[in-house]
Amino acid sequence: MTAFAASSRTASFRFFKVLPDTAAVEGVAMIAVALLIAASINAML
Repeated sequence: MTAFAASSRTASFRFFKVLPDTAAVEGVAMIAVALLIAASINAML
């Protein structure tokens, strides 16, 4: 768990370093919307 969390944390830091702030916020929002849609579809099924 700790190794996975550290690797994902460093990957997210690199991701946010490469992208501008607006692009990073849009990407996070898109991922959140996709997760919400998937959760609602699973709830309906």
